[in-house]
Amino acid sequence: MALRSSAPQELPKDAIVMDENEAILHQWTIVRSWPKMTDVWPFRLGIPLLGLAATIGGLTINEHFRRKLKLHRYGKLSTSFAMGLTPAVIISAAHCIFVTHDIYINKSKCLLCLQQRAMTLQVGFGVCYPIMLSPLANFMYSTRHGTYRLPYWGDYKGTLKLWWRFVKAGKEKFIALILFEAFISAFISYKEKESLLNIQLQMFALEAELLAELKAKKNRNQLEKQN
Repeated sequence: MALRSSAPQELPKDAIVMDENEAILHQWTIVRSWPKMTDVWPFRLGIPLLGLAATIGGLTINEHFRRKLKLHRYGKLSTSFAMGLTPAVIISAAHCIFVTHDIYINKSKCLLCLQQRAMTLQVGFGVCYPIMLSPLANFMYSTRHGTYRLPYWGDYKGTLKLWWRFVKAGKEKFIALILFEAFISAFISYKEKESLLNIQLQMFALEAELLAELKAKKNRNQLEKQN
């Protein structure tokens, strides 16, 4: 059954009325059970791809700060795990809730608005989040192992200046990451919208075909009774 949104007075008598949560669950069920992967890949693979992109961003940024602090292998596993996994988990959940669910129930008619929302989430958690938190984690290891002369922890101004110097040193890299994250999030959002429209058109065509068959069968039965 294809999902439609209508005003209460326009609903057919035999319509099944759903709230937003039920409608989202219904759409998820259709996507999961859809036979052709090529039709639904943006929903099945899109969110994991966005999570992977966020992981790439987090690991790249974390490695940049680690090189600047000359940490070598000190704390590499723990900081890489935190900066690689956390953005992926957050962006996967955020995109699903604030973009994919909106597409499922056609809440926003503006595709550009959805893409801007997706890009903001992706850049925010895939680039800005690790840029802010990766230095904090790596400064701790640098202080512990004495790999870089850091300002005193109470010297917030000096710490901020050092952070900004490290950020400026990776400016080109960070700009490239921002463009990469923005592009992939906008692309996946567009393909999700396109995929859902394609599914709905196929379902509408199937429903029309079934209705035509039922009508033809009914007409044949009436003719048989008359004869």
